[in-house]
Amino acid sequence: MDGLAVLLVIGGLLGGCTVARACSIPEARRETLDSLLRTMLYSVGDPNRDPNPSILIALRLARDHHLETERRLTEQLREAAAQKLDRREDFTSGLLALYTLALTSACHNPEHLEVQGKTFNLLQVLEEKLNQEIEHIDSESVPLSNYFQVSLDVLSLCVHHHPLTADMVRVLTDAVEGDRFTHGGEFSV
Repeated sequence: MDGLAVLLVIGGLLGGCTVARACSIPEARRETLDSLLRTMLYSVGDPNRDPNPSILIALRLARDHHLETERRLTEQLREAAAQKLDRREDFTSGLLALYTLALTSACHNPEHLEVQGKTFNLLQVLEEKLNQEIEHIDSESVPLSNYFQVSLDVLSLCVHHHPLTADMVRVLTDAVEGDRFTHGGEFSV
């Protein structure tokens, strides 16, 4: 299941919850939510799939925790991130942003990721990728990837208290004012 789809389904299931002291799921939706949780948990053990950072974020937000599975997925994400960076594999800015958010949700510092004796700074790489996205927006009026990924980049950097430069803010503001966040007449971010 695609990570974004997982988060949207969870959001839809929680949409009917009432906030008091804690979020409660209507009993009629409990079985569906439990089924989704089982699907996410089973996906962690699938060796044919890359680890999905959206799954870890969703598991960390869930009421019921499966700490061993969360720990295993965190380790898979740490190793996958290090491998992608070490081998210079394609790592989109949005996916890298999700990795930083997922690792942060599991109390790992994405600025100091140590794997097999090597240290990686995911936020530094993310800043570089966002700079490339911004430069492309500035010159071509569109990002290298898409505005959704750029929004994940900005979110992750803000969560980690990494300020955006005035130039980045200008380029993104110009995109908003130029109505470039729409696709097919619909707001796309």
